[in-house]
Amino acid sequence: MRFFALLIVLVWVTGCSPNQRKVDGSYRLERFNENGKFYLEKAGVEEAGGGCIDGTVEEIGWTNRFIFARRIATYRGDPDGWMIIDVAKQSIVGPLTGAEFRLKYPEVQTSSPDDAWKKL
Repeated sequence: MRFFALLIVLVWVTGCSPNQRKVDGSYRLERFNENGKFYLEKAGVEEAGGGCIDGTVEEIGWTNRFIFARRIATYRGDPDGWMIIDVAKQSIVGPLTGAEFRLKYPEVQTSSPDDAWKKL
């Protein structure tokens, strides 16, 4: 019983659930078991729908300062594409097309959210 209580306290203090893994700063990759989809969440911010990038994560990568996430927009009237998160400034740019993304960030390595989940 003490172990369970300690686990609850640790989860509450860190702000993470077993379905979230820290990417960088306050940004978390969240996996929804019900639908098998991944979202990017910002700790301490209540997001409606598609997390901080307003969509599901289809591909993701990161460096010391940036998180790169290719999204499928939650609202089908919005464009899909690459969202660039500046972790230090806590700002988001995008969506960029695949060509724009590769032209601007040719060295960035990305992977599926499933593979990223295993690395985090």
